[in-house]
Amino acid sequence: MTAAVAGGPVDVLITHETIDGGTAKVEAVLRSNPQRWDEAALEYSRRSRRLVTALWGGVIPDLFIHGHLHTADRVELPTGQRIVSLGSDRQKKNIGVIHLGDLAWTWID
Repeated sequence: MTAAVAGGPVDVLITHETIDGGTAKVEAVLRSNPQRWDEAALEYSRRSRRLVTALWGGVIPDLFIHGHLHTADRVELPTGQRIVSLGSDRQKKNIGVIHLGDLAWTWID
């Protein structure tokens, strides 16, 4: 992660894991645990979220895209940064297009 952050800011960050404090629907899944993940899985996710959150803070992406929690959602933060959470296979909003000119995101349903 040190090398990634040392490279400076990025326009787009794509990861499997989310960040702490991401979209509302993802945060709701993390609070309610509807898939009934065991404590080991929850701890693994907490550790990886801490790493991805630190990376997010270090590279300051305009657009952050992640999967992992299979919860389609998106948000624009007061900073102007945008977060897109992808649904899983066979769910709507599991794929989209980044328009490179302005980094706009469009879902493909």
